[in-house]
Amino acid sequence: MQCNVSGDDSFGMTVIGPNSQEIALNIPNGQIPSVEAACEFFNTAKAISPCFGTASNSLVVGETTKALNPSVVLVTDPPNVHGNGGLSGSQYFDYGMVIWVPGYDLTSPASTENLGYTVQAGCAMAASKISVCQAVLNFVNYWYTNPSTAGF
Repeated sequence: MQCNVSGDDSFGMTVIGPNSQEIALNIPNGQIPSVEAACEFFNTAKAISPCFGTASNSLVVGETTKALNPSVVLVTDPPNVHGNGGLSGSQYFDYGMVIWVPGYDLTSPASTENLGYTVQAGCAMAASKISVCQAVLNFVNYWYTNPSTAGF
């Protein structure tokens, strides 16, 4: 297991299993990096700075996305494809989730007041282990989209 804090105080955790199979969670710290992580996937993020004017989703050939609701998108990258998934490019499928929790001030493109935050989770495992990935992503989805129930 690796836990890391980057220069901008973003943090993440990666669990590496046999044969370099991974599960990762990344939570950007601060408004700007968090919003940038949501630009590709959510119209409410595209409407504010720093995403303002961002083009529509730029999917890589083979990559798929599926919106579960207005705040949650699943991103799947096939093996050896470097896409938008945080663990893409490995020998395994990258099953990922991007959760966007908008802030309260989404009216001004130049606003920097409580823009919201993004949580990204990924799971790079053999296709036969998809149930493990589904369980991890379901947990992350529940935890971050039900903050009061989850204990926040």
